[in-house]
Parts: sequence; structure tokens; C-alpha cells
Amino acid sequence: MIRTKYVGPQRGQRLAFFMEQDAYRRMTKLCLESSYLYQRVMLNFRVDQNVLESRLPPGWRVEDRLGGSTLTVGFCDVLEHVDAGRRPIATPTYRYVPFNGTARGPAGLNANWRYMTYSDRPQDSEKCLTKSARSSRSYRLTSRDGSIVVEEFYEFALERGGVMMVRVEYERGVPRHYRYPGDGMHVRCPAEPEIEYVYRNEEWRDLILYRESRIDRVRTLDYQISVAEFNDLFDGSEQLVSVIAVPWSYRQVFSVT
Repeated sequence: MIRTKYVGPQRGQRLAFFMEQDAYRRMTKLCLESSYLYQRVMLNFRVDQNVLESRLPPGWRVEDRLGGSTLTVGFCDVLEHVDAGRRPIATPTYRYVPFNGTARGPAGLNANWRYMTYSDRPQDSEKCLTKSARSSRSYRLTSRDGSIVVEEFYEFALERGGVMMVRVEYERGVPRHYRYPGDGMHVRCPAEPEIEYVYRNEEWRDLILYRESRIDRVRTLDYQISVAEFNDLFDGSEQLVSVIAVPWSYRQVFSVT
């Protein structure tokens, strides 16, 4: 079911809104495109909202999330493709980095916008706003001083210059179970705003850094976002709000017709 929260102030607008959403639900159909298991490290930034909003279609406005973050850079490692019964499929694994954030549009519609994606899988370059990149990753877990310490490293390099990298060492906490609310996260791309996907995730999240709540289990952290498409956002004015490690996630991707 497609669910969208109403935020209009007047009763007449409220009725029109729900009539529009009811019609939308009757016309749409979800078709499962892919399912996979993956791990990721999420860096949540507060960036210049006006600059970010200029990338959206008319009528859409950037919304902040945890701690006022407006842009998430996710370093993702797809471990296994699976079928509907979560059985492994013999498909090569790959890594990718999406730049995404939430925005609210006309009639109160919400969407998660993929501003750009970088992937080491060649066929992904045919997707909306996706570029090829070489990747490397390392992961190490050790018991040290009575704590479980995790070291993660991701690096993506573009052929024509540009690097995205994160290296983080942290004490592992107790991850919390998380499932996207409602029917899932609705995802769009600015270059093809009329096309929509729905992502459904079930995962375990470890919030390792969130200064607003004085959460900080990070021992060392180093990151670099140096790509031409985001030089206007990562110019030294960006603020790192939080870091989330996701040791296990199951995602289903649906196309909307």
C-alpha cells in the first residue's frame, strides 16, 4: 500500500489530498526487481540546503533527518543477491556509493532522492545519474581491551579523477533492528523524476557517532569526498552529523508501474 503523510492545513485540502492518494494507490503496482544482502557505512551530513535544493525538480523542498542532516553518503558492499525466499543467486557481488536525501514535494508527497550513484559494476552506468568507479574494501573485527573493535575501509576512485573514501575504527555496540515504515522508501532520481522505485529494508543499525546525543564510539575516522559533481557541497562548509554502521541489511527493490 502506498502511504503518504498529509501536512496541508485546511480541511478542503485534506479531502483533496486523500482522494488523490487513493487514486494513486489504485493505479500503481509494485514489481520486484531485485533482492540482496549487503553491508554499509552511512555518513550523514548537513550541507547547504539551497544548493542541494537546486538539484530537485520544481516544487520539491529538502527535508532534514536525524540531527538536521540533509545528505547521506553511503558506502555499500553487496554481499549476495537472493531470490524471494532469500536463497542465494549466483550473481557477482559489487560495491556502490549513493548520495541521497529526503525531500517533500507537491501535495505532501515524500521521496528519497538519489542525486548521484557511483558503482564498480559496469552495467550500472546505464542507470540514472550513475558513474563507474573502481573500488576496494577491507573489514577487520578484533577483541581488544574487553571490547569488540571494528575497522572498516572503503575507497572508490573515478577514471577521470575523484575519490570517495572512508576509514573508521569503532567499538561495536548493540545494533538496533530497523525496518522502513509503511510500504517502504520511495526513491526518485532528479534526471528522471517521473520514475519511482520502492526500497524495503530490514536491517541492524549501529549508531556509532551522533554528537547531539553524545554518542561517540569512534576511535579514528577519516573520510574524503572529492568528486566534481559535489564540489559545491563539500567545500569545507559541510558538517558531519552522524555515522551509522550497518553490519547486515536485506533490501528488496520494486519498480512502480
